[in-house]
Amino acid sequence: MRVRVCAIVAVCGLAIVGVWLYLSGCDDDDPIGPVPAESYPVYFTDINDTTSFIYTPATGKIDSFHLPFAVRGMQSTANGRQLYITTLDSTMVFDIATGELSTYLSDGPRATYFSPDGKLMAVSGGDLTILRIADQSLVYFDTSTVYGGIFSADSKSFYGLTPVGGDGIVYRVSLDSGFAVTRKAFIGSVEEIIPSADESKWFLYKWVTAYHWQFEVYDVLADSIIFTKTFCPGYGWMALTPDNKYLFYTQPGPQFGGVDPCERPRTITVFDVNNNVIHSEIKVSSFYFFEGDSIPFDLPIGEVYVTPDGDWLVGLSCCGIGLFIALDINHLEIARHENVGTFRHMSCLTGPVAR
Repeated sequence: MRVRVCAIVAVCGLAIVGVWLYLSGCDDDDPIGPVPAESYPVYFTDINDTTSFIYTPATGKIDSFHLPFAVRGMQSTANGRQLYITTLDSTMVFDIATGELSTYLSDGPRATYFSPDGKLMAVSGGDLTILRIADQSLVYFDTSTVYGGIFSADSKSFYGLTPVGGDGIVYRVSLDSGFAVTRKAFIGSVEEIIPSADESKWFLYKWVTAYHWQFEVYDVLADSIIFTKTFCPGYGWMALTPDNKYLFYTQPGPQFGGVDPCERPRTITVFDVNNNVIHSEIKVSSFYFFEGDSIPFDLPIGEVYVTPDGDWLVGLSCCGIGLFIALDINHLEIARHENVGTFRHMSCLTGPVAR
């Protein structure tokens, strides 16, 4: 089981001493003004600093803000107007429009997840609590350890992962039919789950062996795996378009030194959900300057996020060099290569989940 924590200090094999990356910096406007909901902002942080960023892929605008602590987790509310931020010992709430910071929980770090209808939130950290946002009343509680949470598109189910025998298995609770709980194990350790819009399929990202990972599609009604792709090195993330057309996944590999047998493709895989096939693989390239030369290299993308309008995918480089991309989903082309400064280690990618 590889518990996903966004604050993992990593060293990229491409970050060679003496190499100066060409990075143009970012628009560091303060104070932060209100971000129109229709712009669908994206948020992420530098886990080696106290700086976090707001990026609008539709315009390419980058803003930044600073917090008085290191971020260890960050989740946007459904409308994208607040961030619930995990620190080493608490959970804080940051208001984007006003810049106000307040304490939500002070009894230790908790992960938070928000339903697309904006009515529910799940809080996990040793147990699972689902609350009604309007009055913070209790909807559901389970003593089970649940992580990697996500609500269904209709907000009527909550999914996550729970550890059993060292592996991650799928956890699902139905919020509209007696809180029935399903626990489903698969071969290998499930590291991320995304349900399809109608919940008829589960998209699984699994760790199978030391070097081998799998992307799988599970048919719920047939109780069978209907697609499997094994690859190396894995260690990636997934994102589903709101229209349920494409599922994207990455495979950047672990970002530390050493030799492994993987080919290390620097691609974003596009899976065609309706036809149950891989549509394409999008290669992500960038460059750095060394001794006056511009040297191209393939950029490993880790965390990915799709905007609620389905127009944009934002992908963060996973090797601490401050680069990220905005992919035009309608054309399946990388529209922008962006950066936020030399050797920044970006993580905790999040954004609104409702249109």
